[in-house]
Amino acid sequence: MDSLADIIKQRQSFAIFSHTAPDGDTLGSAAALIMALQALGKSCQWFCDGEIPHNYMLFSEIKSLVELPSIKHFDVAIAVDCSENKRLANSIGLFSKTPVKAQIDHHITNDYYADINIVKPYTACGLIIMELIDELGVEITKPMAAALYIAICTDTGRLSYEGVDSFTVQKTARLYSCGINIYEITSKLYNMRSFTKSKLIGEALSTLTLEYSGRIAYILLDRQSFARSGSDATETEGIVDYAMEVEGVQVAFMLRCSGEDEYKCSLRCASPYNVANVAKRFNGGGHSLAAGFSFHGNARQALDACLNAVKEEMQEKTPK
Repeated sequence: MDSLADIIKQRQSFAIFSHTAPDGDTLGSAAALIMALQALGKSCQWFCDGEIPHNYMLFSEIKSLVELPSIKHFDVAIAVDCSENKRLANSIGLFSKTPVKAQIDHHITNDYYADINIVKPYTACGLIIMELIDELGVEITKPMAAALYIAICTDTGRLSYEGVDSFTVQKTARLYSCGINIYEITSKLYNMRSFTKSKLIGEALSTLTLEYSGRIAYILLDRQSFARSGSDATETEGIVDYAMEVEGVQVAFMLRCSGEDEYKCSLRCASPYNVANVAKRFNGGGHSLAAGFSFHGNARQALDACLNAVKEEMQEKTPK
């Protein structure tokens, strides 16, 4: 951590990267980091191959990411909440050619692709960003705290997911003293959604299917699902949780069409299963209880491949 802090203090211009299909952790972490760098007088620009989902654009702290002025030269590139450089997608070229490459991440499947790798198995990347801000000697302001809370809250299920411990809770509690409005933040995150996402949820639930004696549930979103609902891929976050919430389900996944014969898979599970193992079979990654990967093939091929991999994971962990 101190090596990255030293480089930040010595350099002036920074390219901050979020992973493709950005979620609350990568967005909140990037926003808080950029605000801390700006407090030190640094120049920053944010890069992400993917649109910010609608509900996150309701926050000025997140919206500010796309309002930063352009910079012609960068001294340092920092990827945030990105376990593999391929998750930078079309931004990987800029990241690769920047003189100093760093990453800050919390995924157990991280492949240490940067010059400086700050990787800690915390429940959210935002917790590592908070430590870096302290290391830099920057005071956490109300906007920084709001961004950090968005990061931690979304990646821990409002501090409810398995793996959340006293460390996570104590670090998050510190943000309350910064004057953030928890009710307003959580209302925008969880109690408000677009009409098109509501329609997409209906499409998703119409495909909800149980397998393996009700222990596996899946959702399939094809092109027609998006067309009928008027939505797009930016509105799919959290939909897989509807499958995981079905009584008796131990592993759930959602397949969504992302191109011609291409599907993105989001996986969730309860212990003792590990969906990161499933994702790694397809060159994906993530956490033990939440992971994902991309699959090239049609819907039937993607569904069969994912089901078989999930069943194998469950069989390996089932007591004899």
